Amino acid sequence: MLPRALVLVGLLLGTAVAPLVSQTPAPAKGPSHPAAGVRSQWAGLVTKGRAKDLETALKRRGGEVADVLLSGLTDPAAAAEATSLLPALPEVERAGCAKLLERLGGGNDADRAATLAALTAAFNLERLCESPKQGPKKMADDAAALAAKAREITDPYVRARAALGRGLAVDEGGPGATELREALTAFRGAGDRYRVVLAAFLLAGALPYEDRAESETLRGEAATLMATLGAAADKGLTGVAAARCDLRMGLSAHTAGDDDGALVALTRARKVFAALGDAERESRALVPLAESLLERGAADAALEMLKPAAGRLAKATRADDIVPVARLVADALRRTGKGAAAVDILKPLVPRMKQIQAPPVDEALLLLAYGTALAQVNQTELAAVVLDTAGKLADGAGRPALARAARIERALQLTSLSRNDDAKKAFDEAAKVDLGKELGRIAAAGARLSWAEFLVDAKDMTAALPLLGESLNTADELALPADRLPGRGALYPSGGALPLATRFTRALATYAPKGAWKDLEPIFLAVERRVFDALADLAFEETAPAELALRTRRSDAGMNRLRRAVAGLIPLPTEEEVAEILRERAALKEEAWKIAPGFALRRLPRTTPVIKAKDAVCGPTGAVFAAVASADGAFVMAFSRDGWSYTPIEKANNPVDVAKKFAKVARDPKSTPDQVLDASSLFTRTFMDPVAKIWENKKWLAVYLDPVMNEVPFAAALPGDAKSAPFAKMDWLCKRIAVGRLATANLAPYKGIAVGRPTWLSDPRGVAVGGGDPKILLPFAKAFDEALSAEKTTSDRGKILDVAAWTDGLGTGSAGFGRGGALVFGADVPPQALDLPRGAAPDVVALTAPADEKTILGLMARGAKGVLARVEDPDTKVLDAMTARALFAMTRQGRNPVEAVAEAQRALLSGELKIDGAPAPDSAKHPAVWSALRALVTEP
Repeated sequence: MLPRALVLVGLLLGTAVAPLVSQTPAPAKGPSHPAAGVRSQWAGLVTKGRAKDLETALKRRGGEVADVLLSGLTDPAAAAEATSLLPALPEVERAGCAKLLERLGGGNDADRAATLAALTAAFNLERLCESPKQGPKKMADDAAALAAKAREITDPYVRARAALGRGLAVDEGGPGATELREALTAFRGAGDRYRVVLAAFLLAGALPYEDRAESETLRGEAATLMATLGAAADKGLTGVAAARCDLRMGLSAHTAGDDDGALVALTRARKVFAALGDAERESRALVPLAESLLERGAADAALEMLKPAAGRLAKATRADDIVPVARLVADALRRTGKGAAAVDILKPLVPRMKQIQAPPVDEALLLLAYGTALAQVNQTELAAVVLDTAGKLADGAGRPALARAARIERALQLTSLSRNDDAKKAFDEAAKVDLGKELGRIAAAGARLSWAEFLVDAKDMTAALPLLGESLNTADELALPADRLPGRGALYPSGGALPLATRFTRALATYAPKGAWKDLEPIFLAVERRVFDALADLAFEETAPAELALRTRRSDAGMNRLRRAVAGLIPLPTEEEVAEILRERAALKEEAWKIAPGFALRRLPRTTPVIKAKDAVCGPTGAVFAAVASADGAFVMAFSRDGWSYTPIEKANNPVDVAKKFAKVARDPKSTPDQVLDASSLFTRTFMDPVAKIWENKKWLAVYLDPVMNEVPFAAALPGDAKSAPFAKMDWLCKRIAVGRLATANLAPYKGIAVGRPTWLSDPRGVAVGGGDPKILLPFAKAFDEALSAEKTTSDRGKILDVAAWTDGLGTGSAGFGRGGALVFGADVPPQALDLPRGAAPDVVALTAPADEKTILGLMARGAKGVLARVEDPDTKVLDAMTARALFAMTRQGRNPVEAVAEAQRALLSGELKIDGAPAPDSAKHPAVWSALRALVTEP
């Protein structure tokens, strides 16, 4: 016969449990616990005496064990005899449940009734939380009632159940971290794995952002334990708890400015709430996600994400449900050129803010969005009025930054109406707003950028570019892309969805600088930023050390706080907080560029002032040339230590086609001298002649990398008045001046004005690296050390190692590079070459086979001063001979890589360069062959 307790439990599972379940709504379809069905199955297993099957079933359900036991406890005797059920329980729960039965078996009837009432309410509330169809008000009321029932109960498990129920039921005003931590301890002591998971999730979400490391650890532990509860666990209340955790963690991260952390957590939360049909919480997750997408320039994705929330705006009655969604939807529409649609959405919401008595700050935010939308559709008069009202409301709400932002936007509109006096007054009012010393400086830079954008769209580049230069300098100081500069305005008067860089490139075609170095600064910074962005896209991927990555994430969060504070979206931080954020940012940037440059390229960008570039890069013997050709505009710029020149290029000249045609013809070994001459002469007249005076008396010219111009063989450019001749006789540019490539001036160390060196490498030593027989590398090694031979692959000045030997020595000092002019040759660069700290790379890398740009730029970002690279390999023997000649010029004659490659090109064309002991054949003198070897430098 079955023990009395088992029979009693079996009966109660079908009868006495009814009061517990009857108050619980029917489980929602989809991811929720089928509570009643599961209990019916348990009842059958108990009445049939199948203890082992019951044990298996309980293991699958995890922490439901306590509910099974509590279902049968109506008097002390039942509690005592229910201990016979314990052997059927999973071992991990057995001890905790035994203690619970022992506690409930004694005591007076009043305590017992109160305890069971609290547990019953907690059970009902947990089940209620599984159904998103229940309104938040009912759950909040039930949670309050549960708190009242549990208030006088001292049993830690019962109090833990009450705290858990309240935490699941309400997002705001639920138990704090201390209470949830106590609950987690109680559940662990009771062996209630199911509620350990729930409590851990809730605690992870309740901890402040400063304790994020602990939050993520708790969440990871809970997720791991949840997997042990069975396949159904993550589809039930545990899944809901995980989503609540993610929502709270994501919102906490967003408030702190940690967009990366918020993106991960909120994406997970949104997915669960969307599946549950919990529209309210889905919207709470959507808003920060969409804001992050907008700030990253993904307006279309943000708009698509906001569609469900936008559809609910018409029925929303709370400012919290209206303003964040409406503001972001309008911003996304404007950024995609749909200002009229933004106006249509916002217009009916403006009067509703009065009807629902929205706080002034919310009304100001909505009006600011409405005013910027009106501006884009040229309702300028109305926009100015609306923005004025927004500023006054922000004043009344005590939000100076928001008032300042509204007045700056209004000033721009007044300017477009030619009401310059009123515009100046609005700007002056905005400038008087006290945001603190540092934040005010940053906000002023953002305001200048807004004004510069406005002037660009008005085609007034003379006034716009100085403002751009000041703004970019501040962005560089903060290690931020310019379009994420705190304080930047929201208006897009005519630019629509065009990125900032595109709009400035387009406008530069109309710029007429005056001649002072300060007039070149904004052009140079714009070019540097364009080149820098291309370098970041092409350079190698790199993961920063964990501590550096964590600090960067925190620094980014701090910068986001500043940006949102300046925009008036959050209260202003203190002056001390701002100063600390900026100090950490500056230190972080310097550290990241030293130890993880690939990471810094993407996360902590920087540019170089032209004063540094002209001294550190050009020196007394060099010049820099930049040609930008795109569908948005074209211009050329050149500068040396002594002066500079800039010229826009008319679109009618089809500059992109001119550049592409020359690149195609020059790289085609079947093209004739006349074909090369025609294409090259036109290219020279279009791009080079306007600024050629800058390098007339220089020894070398470094060309900035550019997506279009990177394909052009500048060394093979011919004068505009050149005459047809055999290839060897042509007046190639490389015969007049050495031509190389400059990745970006910011990689060059600043050493003041260079006065020349006796040798480019003060102590040339070599490490030769090859994929096969080291003897293959002997000709390259002998270029810097004649003592090397096939029999003796090591000398005082050089070594020839295969890849395995070189790799084994990395980091040990036995091989590797060393500084002071170490050289590496090889058909392939091992991956370890891109894992070295900055400064450990070789001074020069010579590649004997074509390499991708990621490898080349990765080596340069690692600290290589120069790279000898092959665009193609049309004739390996010819290019090998040229490479060896260039290495000789660097190590024996003290030439820099640009000059060394030009020396090899000239030697080939003159017949001096020998191939297998004989002069190079005429076919090797086609530019497709000799221009395939290029020098890229960071420190010419």
